[in-house]
Amino acid sequence: MFFFFRFSFFAISQIIHHFLKNQYLTILLQEWGIYTIYCEKMYKGGEILKKSFYHFALTFRGGEWSDEKVRFAESMFLDHAFPKMSDSFDELTNYIEFQSDEYMTIGAFDQLWNLYENKFSV
Repeated sequence: MFFFFRFSFFAISQIIHHFLKNQYLTILLQEWGIYTIYCEKMYKGGEILKKSFYHFALTFRGGEWSDEKVRFAESMFLDHAFPKMSDSFDELTNYIEFQSDEYMTIGAFDQLWNLYENKFSV
C-alpha cells in the first residue's frame, strides 16, 4: 500500500510541477526523498525568479568530499537553522561567520557565491 501511495504521489507531483512550474514544491518533495529531479528555474506569472542561495548550493551535494564546496553544501543541508530563503550576501556571511560549523568556511562560501551570482545575474 505504501509503495502505491508513493508512486501515486510522485506521479501527481510531476504533473503539478509540469503545469505550475513550482520550484518550492520541487524542493519539498526532494527533501522528502520522493522527487529527485532538480529544476533550474522558478516561474511566477511567467517571470523567471532567482533561486535562493541555499537551493543553489544544494546542487553540490553528493560530490567528492575533497571539494570544499561539497562539504559546505552537505553541512548546510544538515544545519536546520540555515537561512534557506535568503539571497542576501550580508545575512548569509553573518550566519556563516557566527553560527556555522567547521565545514561551512568563508572560502567555500565565496566560491559558491561567485557561481551563484554568475548563474543568476541579469
